[in-house]
Amino acid sequence: MLDLGAHAGQSAASVHLVQPGWRVLCFEPDPAVRWSLLATAVAMRGRMRFRLQGVAEHAGTRTLHVPMAGHRRIEGEASFDLETLTTDPITVARLEGLGMTGCVTLERPVVRIDELRLEPVAVKLDLQGGELSALRGALHTLRRHTPPVLMENNRNSGVIAELLAPLRYRPRGPFEALNVLFTVDG
Repeated sequence: MLDLGAHAGQSAASVHLVQPGWRVLCFEPDPAVRWSLLATAVAMRGRMRFRLQGVAEHAGTRTLHVPMAGHRRIEGEASFDLETLTTDPITVARLEGLGMTGCVTLERPVVRIDELRLEPVAVKLDLQGGELSALRGALHTLRRHTPPVLMENNRNSGVIAELLAPLRYRPRGPFEALNVLFTVDG
């Protein structure tokens, strides 16, 4: 399974509880959560690996925006997509509720999933607005292996549905839900 936007590995740990035989490869660009990811990997006894990289349409480096509440990092909300952090009404309201006072930025490496030649059985994305870019960089992998794709619902969900439609992916459930599951017909 691919966990894109792993944060501290909590989704990988949850998957491990219901699918203990699955191996999970996590991608997380924020180096501040390295020790949390390592602890999760140890607890999963070799069933989880992680890479401190982001995922995007093109490999290289991108600017990661980490929201701050005073001097405290709001790590779970870090994003390569500043527009989501500053203009998406749901995200803005959530960050205001957490006391966001600004962002710090880091230049972080990103990889393109299609270049890694992976064979995922499932993909989870929680990239704070970066889902569209990540999926554009994974289209060959999705076409070839047709894993279910679970992602956090966001302002690009409609565009993502259009992007995935030629691959026979369809959303399951309403776009008003917190998460959207895409599966292949047939």
